Amino acid sequence: FAGVVEGLAAQGASLFVECSPHPVLVPVIEAAAVGSLRRDDGGPRRMLRSLADAFELGAPVRLAEPGTPPPALPTYPFQRQRYWVAPQRRDTGVSGFAAVGHPLLSGVAEVGDTGQLLLTGRLDAQAQSWLAEHIVGDTVVVPGTVALEVALAAAEQAGCDTVAELTVTAPMVLTDGRLDLQITVGSPGGQGERTVAVHAREADGAWRRHAEGVLAVSGAAPGAPAAALAAPAIDLGDAYERMAALGVTFGDAYRGLRAVRRLGDVIEADVAVPDDADAFHLHPVLLATAMQADLLCQAGDEMRMPFSWTGVRVRGGPATPTVRVRTDGATRTVHDATGAPIAHVAGVVLRPVAPGGFDDPDAAVFRLDWPVLDAPPAPPGDWAVLGGDLPGASAHADLAALGAALDAGAAVPEVVFHLLADASATPDDDLPAATRAATAATLELIRAWLAEPRLAAARLVAVTRGAVPVRPGEPVADLVHAPVWGLIRVAGQEHPGQFGLLDLDGPAPDPATLAAALATGEPQLAMRAGSPHVPRIVPAPPAAGEPIDTSGTVLVTGATGGLGALVARHLAERHEARNLLLVSRSGSAADGATELVADLAALGVAVTVAAVDVADRDDLARVLANLAPDRPLSAVVHVAAVLDDGVLTGLTADQIDRVFRPKVDALLHLDALTRDLPVGSFVLFSSIASRLAGHGSGSYSAANAFVDAFAARRHADGRPVVSLAWGLWAESGGMAGRLNRTGLAGIASAGLTPMDAAEALRLLDAAATAATDPTADALLLPLRLERALMRAAAARGELPATLDRLVRVPRRTAGAADAGGAETLVRRLAAAGPGERQRILTELVRTQVAAVLGYGRPADVDPDRAFRELGFDSVSALHLRNRLNAATGLRLPTTVVFDSPTVTAIAERVAGDLVPTGSATRDEAAPDDDQVRRILAAVDLGRLREAGLLDALLRLGAEPDAPPAESGGADAADDLDDLDLERLVQLALDPTEH
Repeated sequence: FAGVVEGLAAQGASLFVECSPHPVLVPVIEAAAVGSLRRDDGGPRRMLRSLADAFELGAPVRLAEPGTPPPALPTYPFQRQRYWVAPQRRDTGVSGFAAVGHPLLSGVAEVGDTGQLLLTGRLDAQAQSWLAEHIVGDTVVVPGTVALEVALAAAEQAGCDTVAELTVTAPMVLTDGRLDLQITVGSPGGQGERTVAVHAREADGAWRRHAEGVLAVSGAAPGAPAAALAAPAIDLGDAYERMAALGVTFGDAYRGLRAVRRLGDVIEADVAVPDDADAFHLHPVLLATAMQADLLCQAGDEMRMPFSWTGVRVRGGPATPTVRVRTDGATRTVHDATGAPIAHVAGVVLRPVAPGGFDDPDAAVFRLDWPVLDAPPAPPGDWAVLGGDLPGASAHADLAALGAALDAGAAVPEVVFHLLADASATPDDDLPAATRAATAATLELIRAWLAEPRLAAARLVAVTRGAVPVRPGEPVADLVHAPVWGLIRVAGQEHPGQFGLLDLDGPAPDPATLAAALATGEPQLAMRAGSPHVPRIVPAPPAAGEPIDTSGTVLVTGATGGLGALVARHLAERHEARNLLLVSRSGSAADGATELVADLAALGVAVTVAAVDVADRDDLARVLANLAPDRPLSAVVHVAAVLDDGVLTGLTADQIDRVFRPKVDALLHLDALTRDLPVGSFVLFSSIASRLAGHGSGSYSAANAFVDAFAARRHADGRPVVSLAWGLWAESGGMAGRLNRTGLAGIASAGLTPMDAAEALRLLDAAATAATDPTADALLLPLRLERALMRAAAARGELPATLDRLVRVPRRTAGAADAGGAETLVRRLAAAGPGERQRILTELVRTQVAAVLGYGRPADVDPDRAFRELGFDSVSALHLRNRLNAATGLRLPTTVVFDSPTVTAIAERVAGDLVPTGSATRDEAAPDDDQVRRILAAVDLGRLREAGLLDALLRLGAEPDAPPAESGGADAADDLDDLDLERLVQLALDPTEH
């Protein structure tokens, strides 16, 4: 049967097959019923193969007798008559939901008294056959215009008239022809604006967000009628065949282009209106078809699809068989046949579509943009400067000199600028030592700053010159101080509000400009041509370069580690590398090295594994010198890294050295030793740690900041390079497997979640092409982002400023968010009695502890169990301190977790600091003898010894009856009994106060 049918089909015969229902045939019959089977996309062959399978399973299938008339079917695709049953609108039948009256939506409900709305619906290819006729690669993908249409319907239900913004965050794929929909609409803002999000899921599957944006009330006028464009029509010819060759196949429903005209940059298309257009606000097929005119007129052979919209307003449905859609720049205007406006789209962003289909935007390649900061005017403040002169600032030689000025009565400055000496003339051979010295000096300055209590409310801003690139192709002049940017970023996250960065390209800016930029609270600023710029992570356009050059030998460093081995296998399998030089410190003795070599050899790869310390120039030169002349080095993939970190107050020079060796030293050696070799690709593995990792990643962040800056310099020199600042790999050998748990929690809370290996390697392919592209960015960021987590972080005021262009909700600053919460807390405490006060604060502390340690519920935290037993270390302790400061408005010391080592103890301490004077008795606010003894007993003796407190406390304990220097003995003894632990520690540090 199969052979006969295939033979007839190959000869172009029209076939009529009669069969009875069978499970194998059901999807075929359904597809035929909605008219989606066409000869040009292989549909008949798929149907015939399914029929053959059914025949083998015993279904009664036969070819019609010769001469049997076929059933009546549409004779051409634009006949204005339906042959299938039209979908029926119906009420949802669910309590609380009202019918919407929309082909794709079934009901709408208000969510309690929140002002929010929930709309439900379904995409069904049986009811809407056009859904199955939009094929990207081999996948049926719902056009993005569907998300826009349901957002317009949601806007109507919410009392809005405009979709102000809408971004497709992930494509909707019809794997079985149906998707359930949920559209959520937020409560109204001050101007009536509302957030909107579109979720979808397969039957019984997990919900996933596919689009998000903002609805608004614009009240804009509909616009004036427009005459047709006075230009001849473009010959469409084989337009749809060309688009299919680029990766997107449009079915009959989307072949409604009637004419396309172009005059300069203005494009106009006449588009057939779908039969059921009146049921939609702006029929998804109509708008998707209109977009084809742009694709046909664009230069190049790249397929692009709509990714985001702005300012979409619809006046009314089309009243004529065709409409006219005009494109002028990013704007689209839809007119009826008379020229009257129907809809207006202020902006559309198109994103490229690979021939194989859509990439998942949640795991994508990003770039670092530096837009100009829009800073309102602000008066210069009280400033000081260390190590030079700055207009409007008092000058001091160093921090010690500033301290002496404070001792003499000078006012505490709001901002202290630290001018780093210009090191742009440092030779490459001296860079390893110079970068370490500059990083260590900055680390000592950070520690000294944190140890000066009078500067707790001030901000230290490190000032460099040409240490970061702002524009593509801009060289980095000062590589010595590039790591300082990584170090200060971490300092700012470990100690919020106390540190900042400023890079200059010439003379210091005028005080007014600088004051306006500083007043925004931006932690990173770069002045270029007198304007302040700030870093923002944005989606990266696809690179136009070639894949990694595997024509010769490919060197992979760190190749026997977790990530290195994955990369080596990927180069062999995906990039067809046939000569690999794999180096690591362990070489063939590393775990898994033997299996790796065997796997690569089975793929036909010639593998050399060498034990090499790439930070040793002679060692690296030796192995490169042994390359066969017929297999010269064609690519370098530098994966090697070491992680040895801790909080900045505990970081050592040895740790910095260990981390810098494979990042700074090895990179300089790789660059120098391959300068004269035919290297076509130079791929560096960096880390998002240099941007966002925060707590406990000081040396790693600093080292990777050097890698990124060096890539910019090499790129400016016209040599191939790309630095990939990776997000987290789920593979245990990646950064995720080595980072402190709290560091991971901090990254995840900002929305950066681990990528599995397949996902990460796909991004490697997408990003590494920039290694050979002189027009691409030298720094790219392959990341997996969870938008829901990012929005939640933005709502809490915790989203890093560099990420705020990736979410469509207002970003609250941490200061504004925290101030309101702290004020509310103080009012609650003032109105509560002692017992209630303790309960409130205990729950607050338990909540923060649970967030830091990853407990499921605050109730799981034992309030009287020592923090050390709960799993706290120096990083998590610092993270908890910051969260408590944010929640209470206090400035608790970094040692608070060790000074008050239980939830109960911290709650008691916070109560004493927050309760207004007179609202509690001395006995209520101060810990009693038992509490002090319990606290002292819980403090680790090693920490007391490290802090220099042990001997002093022992002296206090050995002389309990010694009279104080200037007070009566009895009164002083009572006072000593009343002192809390912090005051006892202060006395211990300064014995003259006894």
